[in-house]
Amino acid sequence: MGKEPPGPYGGLMKVVPLRQPLPATRDDLAALVMAYAESGDLEDAAKSCGLSLSKAVAVLRTMGARQMMARALRHVLDVETAPEALAVLRRGLRDPSARIRITSAATLLDRAGVVAQPADAARERNLSELSADDLAALIAELQAENAERAAAPQPAKRQPFDFMD
Repeated sequence: MGKEPPGPYGGLMKVVPLRQPLPATRDDLAALVMAYAESGDLEDAAKSCGLSLSKAVAVLRTMGARQMMARALRHVLDVETAPEALAVLRRGLRDPSARIRITSAATLLDRAGVVAQPADAARERNLSELSADDLAALIAELQAENAERAAAPQPAKRQPFDFMD
């Protein structure tokens, strides 16, 4: 009769790798993490490490990758980005524009941990220092806040887990 129909692959043979790809080593992970932290682009980081994008994603899913990435990002922030940002802020302090100088100074003080007085500073004053009108306004404000809290939905109380079951 006629020819037999082709096999399930249309007459093509299926290529099967002889061995599975090697698992990622700690060095592969470290190189990828540092390149990724530096560039911020996973595809570029993978190429620079000689990995495909899918292999890079698999490497980043290995044990310890998250902690290594956090340390690498902290390193980039502390060693490279923070000094550069501080230099920009310091240049802003010398800028003739008052708005830039004020913003730079406020940001620098904020990062240094100098905390501005809260808007609720009036509440911190001694009540005996307030006038009758100020006291009445403060009472009305506190009552309104209390009413808002009472009207807000309360979160469900959670039961502690019993690990001895």
